[in-house]
Amino acid sequence: MDLARVAAIFAVVMLHVSAYGVTGTPVGSGDWWVANVADSAVRWCVPVLVMVSGALLLHPDKQAEPPRVFVRKRLQRVLLPLVFWTGVYTLWNQRALALTWDARLGHALEGMARGAPHYHLWFLYMIVLLYAFVPALRAMAAAASLTVLKFTTGAGFVLAAIAAVHAASSGAPAGLFTHGFLSYLPYFLAGHLIAISAAEAHRWKLAAVVGASVVATAWGCHALTVSHQAAAGQYFYGYLSLTVIPMSVAAAVFFRSLPPVRARWLQKLGPLTLGIYLVHPLLLESAQGLWPKLLDGPQWLVIPAVTAALLVGSTVVTALLARLPLTRRFV
Repeated sequence: MDLARVAAIFAVVMLHVSAYGVTGTPVGSGDWWVANVADSAVRWCVPVLVMVSGALLLHPDKQAEPPRVFVRKRLQRVLLPLVFWTGVYTLWNQRALALTWDARLGHALEGMARGAPHYHLWFLYMIVLLYAFVPALRAMAAAASLTVLKFTTGAGFVLAAIAAVHAASSGAPAGLFTHGFLSYLPYFLAGHLIAISAAEAHRWKLAAVVGASVVATAWGCHALTVSHQAAAGQYFYGYLSLTVIPMSVAAAVFFRSLPPVRARWLQKLGPLTLGIYLVHPLLLESAQGLWPKLLDGPQWLVIPAVTAALLVGSTVVTALLARLPLTRRFV
């Protein structure tokens, strides 16, 4: 689990770095294709994080845990960082807004209502609501047969994929954050199914599925961007797109098939993943403010170099925050 979680956090950081090349370079250029492929290649990152949570929290060993204990241990683990970092990023975003105070307040409240006071915080708003239903999901997982769970998960993916296609084609604006978590329930249940599965996994087949999905995602993004517009091409980057769902599930099964890794560095990084996720946009935007051309240049060099530097910086900052009594609960 630590390996999957750490790899997913690394992928999240790379995704946010490569996004600049997709939006900031000419479509179809060499740099754009490098960024497009890099972005497409790590789209499994957030779904894998959701599946890791499902594997851990719906495990049969957790069935006896009283709901009040779960709320105290898990829900608060995410709720406190959500409140704290919502405040931090809301204030951070105000620096670039030339608005009156009442307009600033309205802008901040709108971001919170959408569950995205900053572009990456939507994940916490979504996962908090998922966690709120864990006691009920545990009861369902314990009572339902494997066939019923598989059917429910598969049907959930179909409905979520249809909803994602509709949202992309209609251009419907994002609504309140209160219902978005429902589309990620299939990933949560899939994590549980993958964890309890005894079926043999052929890694080369899983790698082939991931590779084919990456190619389809990159090609689809280019095709829709050229034929329609950039916003249409972004559909293929969605975590519930027709190409990212199989990519993500195959990646999760691949991690499940690996032998246990008990490296010390991995055990130390595992608890820091949430903090790295929360901190890295602040560091990236601060660096861009100091060096506006930070992400310019050959993307084959910029993406790995900036990703590595950002990972190191975010890890150091998170480790420091985790040591301070006043901030350790927020990372």
